[in-house]
Amino acid sequence: MNALYCRPLSVKLTPTLFSPGRTSPDLFNVILKYRPDAAPMEYSQVYIPKELQSAMQSGAVSGFHIETLEINSVTAQELPGAPKYVILQVSTTEGTAFEVIPESLLYARRKRLLIGGAACLLGGLLVFSPCAWAGAIALVLGSHSLRTAKRIPHYPLVVFGEHY
Repeated sequence: MNALYCRPLSVKLTPTLFSPGRTSPDLFNVILKYRPDAAPMEYSQVYIPKELQSAMQSGAVSGFHIETLEINSVTAQELPGAPKYVILQVSTTEGTAFEVIPESLLYARRKRLLIGGAACLLGGLLVFSPCAWAGAIALVLGSHSLRTAKRIPHYPLVVFGEHY
């Protein structure tokens, strides 16, 4: 995933059309202008949580944190509509800041951490048994689940322009 903090001049949201007349309530096309004389930049299939939609549609956006999701990744599959991008933070020109991590992402991360931890624990115990091959397989599967959980966003990487 690629985190990006945008400071556009203007933001416009349009609903993502799947077929004529069918839209998703949380998927938008985000059209940004960085300079008055520049061509607009468009991000399609952007998931915006309900808590951030009113701030994004107000037109008084000074910046926002957008994450690029890998195609067919766990993060994209957990969000409705399998989006290409997700917006996690919005700051307005009034100085208010909104930050939301979708609950489905937090749940997916916790679930994979639990499964990975249990598999690694089981694998560690089985490595010293007569069937050490089963322990090695459990360790490999557990480490894969832990690596997958590590890639799911659970906190914003950029705090309004300050990189951590």
